[in-house]
Amino acid sequence: MAFHWETKQLPRYLLVVGKGGSKLKEVKADGEPTVDVRNRRIVNSHRAPVSQLVEVLSWVMSRAVVDQTGLKGVYDFKLEWTPDDLQFSEPGSTSALGADSGNSIFASIQEQLGLRLEPQKGPVEILVVERAEKASEN
Repeated sequence: MAFHWETKQLPRYLLVVGKGGSKLKEVKADGEPTVDVRNRRIVNSHRAPVSQLVEVLSWVMSRAVVDQTGLKGVYDFKLEWTPDDLQFSEPGSTSALGADSGNSIFASIQEQLGLRLEPQKGPVEILVVERAEKASEN
């Protein structure tokens, strides 16, 4: 396999602090961080830096998310939202298409965490696979 990293201008989100300020609860960094991700929410997030929230949001949104919050601590937080048709769902879950209960991830981030996702175009690192060959038996 041959590959390289490349930077392209692509759609992405900036994670910023909302107008009312962050609602994240800062805690002591006295153990391993945990972020438990489930179908319709991020739960049991303990001692997690914002960078871990950004990783999860990038995965959920299928788009790069860049931390612009300036928040440097570790936090306990819980985020619940109703996924839309562009976000992931687990096998066997009820489709969120046409769902009218619950908040979108954008509204939930604002209301529950005091943060905002702002869409923009900007530099994103992508992995470019140049070639791949079938593995030989050893």
